Amino acid sequence: MLPLYLYMLEDSGILNGKSVDFSKLFGRQNLLRTISFITGPMAFLLYCMYQHQMTGYYFAFSIAQAGWYREFMFPLLSFFRRGDFATQFNSVYTIIVILIFGFSWKKFPLSLNVFIWISLLFPLFSGSVTSMQRFISVIFPFSMILGEWTFSLRNRNLLLVSLLALQLFAFHFWLVGSPFSY
Repeated sequence: MLPLYLYMLEDSGILNGKSVDFSKLFGRQNLLRTISFITGPMAFLLYCMYQHQMTGYYFAFSIAQAGWYREFMFPLLSFFRRGDFATQFNSVYTIIVILIFGFSWKKFPLSLNVFIWISLLFPLFSGSVTSMQRFISVIFPFSMILGEWTFSLRNRNLLLVSLLALQLFAFHFWLVGSPFSY
């Protein structure tokens, strides 16, 4: 909800780069629009209350993550925790994506930067890099960066064919149920 709210502020001219128009921010029209963004936190609060009534824990969803060997920790400690190939590959892949976003953060407005970093860091708080490819695949600014970079290459068709071959290779692991595909 936070990136969407920031985008709404940017779109309405209240938030421009690093400056905020406080007269518009606390204006009647913006306050009425802001009310609609309260529904997300309210739904989460009601969900936590439901979980408490059913299980005795407000955050039972996070306790259930232990079944997937996930536990709350500092995001950088999630890398290279196990010695298997899938964990090593996912760690390197995630670090490369973080570096790409780190070098290109100025290309995006605040709302997209918040979206990118929330999408990257929140899964890492669970202490695992498992499924990071799935979490990264929905970060559409990453596709924008890669598309811009790929379009400028001279041999982009060779790169695209290579990426297709890698995708088909990774699909094999999903077909056989390998942990590498998670």
